[in-house]
Amino acid sequence: KEIWHDLQLAARGEDKDAYGRFVRKLSESPPVYLRDLLRFRHLPEARLQLDQVEPAEAVIGGHLRGAAMSHGSLHRTAHRAIAAAFNDLGSSSNCGEGGEDTRRNRGGPWEHCRSHIRQVASGRFGVDASYIVNADELEIKIGQGAKPGEGGHLPAEKVTAEIAAIRRTRPGVSLISPPPHHDIYSIEDLAQLVFSLRAVNPRARICVKCPAVSDLGTIAVGVAKAGADVIAISGFEGGTGAANASSIEHAGLPLELGLSDAHQALVLNGLRAAVNLRADGGIKTGADATKLMALGADEVSLGTALMIAEQCIYCHGCSKGNCPAGITTSDDQVSRRLMQPKTATVRAALAIAEPDPDAAEEERFLDARNGVKRYLLQLAEDVRRHLAALGLRSAGELTGRTDLLEQIVPAGRERAGLVDLSALLADVEPYAAPGQRPLQCAPSGLEQALLEAARERGALDHRGPICTADRAIGARISGAIAGGSLHPAGPLRLAFDGTAGQGFGFALVEPIELRLEGYANDTVAEVMSGGTVVVVPPRNRDCGRSLIGNAAAYGATGGALFVAGRAGQRFGVRNSGAQLVCEGAGKYAFEYMTGGAGAVLGPVGRVVGSGMTGGELYLLDDGGLASRLHGDARVAPWDGESERRARTLLEQHLAATGSLVAAELLREPGAIPARLRRVVPAA
Repeated sequence: KEIWHDLQLAARGEDKDAYGRFVRKLSESPPVYLRDLLRFRHLPEARLQLDQVEPAEAVIGGHLRGAAMSHGSLHRTAHRAIAAAFNDLGSSSNCGEGGEDTRRNRGGPWEHCRSHIRQVASGRFGVDASYIVNADELEIKIGQGAKPGEGGHLPAEKVTAEIAAIRRTRPGVSLISPPPHHDIYSIEDLAQLVFSLRAVNPRARICVKCPAVSDLGTIAVGVAKAGADVIAISGFEGGTGAANASSIEHAGLPLELGLSDAHQALVLNGLRAAVNLRADGGIKTGADATKLMALGADEVSLGTALMIAEQCIYCHGCSKGNCPAGITTSDDQVSRRLMQPKTATVRAALAIAEPDPDAAEEERFLDARNGVKRYLLQLAEDVRRHLAALGLRSAGELTGRTDLLEQIVPAGRERAGLVDLSALLADVEPYAAPGQRPLQCAPSGLEQALLEAARERGALDHRGPICTADRAIGARISGAIAGGSLHPAGPLRLAFDGTAGQGFGFALVEPIELRLEGYANDTVAEVMSGGTVVVVPPRNRDCGRSLIGNAAAYGATGGALFVAGRAGQRFGVRNSGAQLVCEGAGKYAFEYMTGGAGAVLGPVGRVVGSGMTGGELYLLDDGGLASRLHGDARVAPWDGESERRARTLLEQHLAATGSLVAAELLREPGAIPARLRRVVPAA
């Protein structure tokens, strides 16, 4: 805490020597990270004058980023301040998973604190076309060391009404986002998600976040071939502001191992120039940043240190929502009291009237914003001093320069000499394969033609063939609508015959209506927030067949999906507001559901409703349904209102698809409560 206190003083700007003391105390501390066993080989004859090195703003803009910390794990004021500080200095912060307040979008009143990097995975909280198009970079999180085996977690006590509205759930409900392997089973699935996101927002860089794991180099090569622009590598730390302490400990490999492995594998496969590498984990000083750059990083992300710069006191109470400094506190009234700057504290001591709450929040926002900026500028100057000592004019020249590093044994730490870091310091450049650029798949010609037609006519009524090469149909038009470059004057009705490629209806918005007579692959209506998707069998084929693949309506927040046939596994996972109907589904249907409604008018697999905390289901009971429900879901009695809702949903399904099953249930008196079971969250 004494070390962090010096950083607090440095961020306040009250003590010019505080940052130097902070760096010195860290350098004198026992080694914690593998990088603490490394030092630079300084060549006096190569040394440059400081004014010969790129300015601090260039270091920040090109190489320093804010780590993923969500609004929810941090209080709104603290989260906004970090984003605004990075924006002021020409860099980017990461909003973390959990959605973004729409006031922070382009053109909004809080645009100055827009998070330029937005974290996604199909089932993440609050992901839709608007969220996607307002990003400059989209980070797909496929793992994190701090929360092994699961997606992001936000404890119930931190889910306030404000957070619940942004995340499409109810206050006071613990939130766990689906693990990414629920819809990403392979590099090909990852490549499809990259393709779909790029269709919605062609301007954004695509980043994939991976934890440091064994053989990460092989994974990194696959990620590069999947079309990513950035690979972010996190170490065994993370989960700032939300992860339980028990989750953070012993949950990953050292960052240095993963970074070096990824860098070397990309070099050996001729792919290093195709992607940027970003390192994330415990970075505090210029020495941390420059050593990681020498090991292969193009950029580094800062997390906990930014909170300290906002005057966090590092008491480890983040996950409980009762932060004494107010930075990770959920309650607005408590946070306003705790996060007051000194001027407000003086006012309170003198018994002067409490200022307007909004004004007090804005004052604290400015105080935290300036604190983060002061820290970033001092860190950048620290980096510049290291670059000057190494004879380098820019931070970009340091990437991969392992020849400038050597292993040391700190005084009094002889056992550290047993650690062999020679693999990290290997120079693989002589063995590099010829450079190559991964093949970037062009958007479907069909989608581009439809977008141009919609811009010309304002409304659209199209019918034509479709094939598996036509992927993410609807995504490009949805992105244009969400981004404001397309303003439909009427409905966009798009009907197709054939077999659609993956991502049919990805990120769909109003007023698009997609209809398919045929079959569709995985991830139909993924992250849909509006519009309608209808899938019916080809002409002269009966219902009851499998018509769509896995992970349909994954992460949907609105709109409707009607399928007159069976769906694959993980139907309706993380549904938070859509109306979904199919006539058969595989295992894990409606997992992590927080809202909306779903109906399965046919057989359903095991483990229905795992992690379900909201919404309502109507499932056809063949006599064994109870054994297929997860413990998080239960059968509830019917009442007049719930039966009316179910009837309305079936009527919509019948009108959209002509379903024989829906017609039979609606025709027979009392068939809905007799043959369907109403399922709700167990809690």
